[in-house]
Amino acid sequence: MSLDEQAPLFFSGDARLGLTRQSLRRMALTARLGSGSKVLDLGCGSGGASLLLARDFGCSVVAADDDNSALETLGRRLRSESLNSRVEPLKIDFAQLTFADGEFNLVLAPGKNVYSFSEAAAKLRRYVALQGRLLICHPVRVGQHIAPPLADYWQRKLGAPLQFPRDLLQILAEAGYEPEGVEALSESELDELYRALEQKAAKLPKEDERRANLSEQIQVQRTHGGRSSVSFGSAMARRKEPGEKPPAARDRG
Repeated sequence: MSLDEQAPLFFSGDARLGLTRQSLRRMALTARLGSGSKVLDLGCGSGGASLLLARDFGCSVVAADDDNSALETLGRRLRSESLNSRVEPLKIDFAQLTFADGEFNLVLAPGKNVYSFSEAAAKLRRYVALQGRLLICHPVRVGQHIAPPLADYWQRKLGAPLQFPRDLLQILAEAGYEPEGVEALSESELDELYRALEQKAAKLPKEDERRANLSEQIQVQRTHGGRSSVSFGSAMARRKEPGEKPPAARDRG
């Protein structure tokens, strides 16, 4: 049984912790994606999000990553689902992006700590089309009290203290976007995610650094996570132009 079958909420082999299939579908509907939409799945991993957007919404997707193994897996998945015409796998250098300005209706920021949240918001805005959207996943603080070992772990991983979901929306607003929403995993979804990560870690060689990193994260969460303290959020915002007028008030009468 595959990881996708065991944990159907999440995308097997992908690095955006917290992006569920349901949340991506909701955000795609909000962004009004369709057959004429072009998406950049930056840091696509094995391409779960790319396949969903191509298959269910008819989008044209550039699935970009620096991981040859992940792109090979994506290629096999594209062939098995006959989606080669809609999804273009692309090997990239995250430090030297060469996409056209305003090319994409939706840009999915990479996971794996490639960029900080604020860096992703600023760096990727140029590739978002007018009225297009940026989607970023990030660890978030969802409780007032966090055990010091858990807070220290995430500060070491992120290089900064954990922030609340509302803080992420404020960063997006200051970077030139109109925030449209942020969704954090519920406790049951978080439990399911960590079960999936445990299964993933168990399949990696013992000497693999990724196994050690996953095991540390799982151990810290299991020991100090408690209830409703740290989760993962998916934030989406629309590209906003300087001097843009706010939308007209709707008549609710």
